[in-house]
Amino acid sequence: MKAVQTDIEWEVGALHKAYSGALFRFASTFTADREACHDAVQEAFLRYFIERRCGRPIANPRAWLYQVIRNYLLDGMKSAAAGQEVAVEHAEELPAEQADPEAMAAGQGTAREIAAALSARELECLRRRSEGLSYEEIGEALFISPGTVAALMARVHAKLRNLSRAGNGCTFAGMREALIYLAVKDAA
Repeated sequence: MKAVQTDIEWEVGALHKAYSGALFRFASTFTADREACHDAVQEAFLRYFIERRCGRPIANPRAWLYQVIRNYLLDGMKSAAAGQEVAVEHAEELPAEQADPEAMAAGQGTAREIAAALSARELECLRRRSEGLSYEEIGEALFISPGTVAALMARVHAKLRNLSRAGNGCTFAGMREALIYLAVKDAA
């Protein structure tokens, strides 16, 4: 006997087809472990299915899925750190610059400079934008208007340009790594 798909199953399938690749890439900014990235994406869609199956509406599925993946991976990082687990089998997959204490210190220094230059709201908008959320989705998540998000992001861009012009070695790639560091540090 052939099973009939429900509307929710179709909805989840359509979302998976539309966003799974982008969600996997987003997850890979938190960890180099491909299996953990796949697990995070699978967990996000499973939780979405459960929420919808229980009758709970999700106003912005894309933003919701990104947030679930972020929280899932950061929770995993916190519990790994708490248990002092070291995944030795994955050490070869880490980029060489992460093993360089000077590069790590420079990235942390850039992160501190960015955090000091931005207000808490600006930093949160920047984090959410780096997660791939639109201004509308950021506004929904932070309970502010998309126009306010645009104004905050304009200030963020101006401040980041000033940091890079200050001649302190703050590059685009360095800023990206610093933002990842800030996201992980903030959740810990």
